[in-house]
Amino acid sequence: RLRPSGLPTEMQRRTGELEALRGGASGLAKKLGGKNLGLLVILLSLLYLPRAMNQCSARIVPARGGQKGYIQRLGCGSGLSITNVVTLSGLAMVLVNSRQFDRHGRSKLKMRMTGAVIMCIGMILIIAHAEPAKVSWYSKSNAYVGLFLEWWGFVSLFYNFTPKFVAQIPRELGKLFNKATGKK
Repeated sequence: RLRPSGLPTEMQRRTGELEALRGGASGLAKKLGGKNLGLLVILLSLLYLPRAMNQCSARIVPARGGQKGYIQRLGCGSGLSITNVVTLSGLAMVLVNSRQFDRHGRSKLKMRMTGAVIMCIGMILIIAHAEPAKVSWYSKSNAYVGLFLEWWGFVSLFYNFTPKFVAQIPRELGKLFNKATGKK
């Protein structure tokens, strides 16, 4: 946004030239940028996700004549679909508005893409197992793994909490323990 500053000069009158706004407005606009709005959208959809999963239902169809029964899926309603669409749109906002590199020269987009892939794997697990989770412990555990992966992917979007980083944690804890006990 531009506004005139002080009395306009003759040149400003002829060309319509304006001076850029200074002050707090630009800082607030940075905070409300596309990436942060995308993260907020994802957070809100993840907070609603357990309720959307709870709306799904299934039943066990009994066996006839010595055959094995099966799980009949009865649907999830629109809650899970809307939540997934909102999550994907938030991911798109975050990835499109990511800076290329951080101050150490690492690719921020690559780190955020890792988080997005982790979230998508979790989303696929939830879509596949949310309905039969009411009647099958196997599906319930897979749906919870999917929920965990979605939260892990969300944390990975704004922090380098990737599988490679997590694999280093036990080694670092071992070093810390050895240092605390005076072994090395």
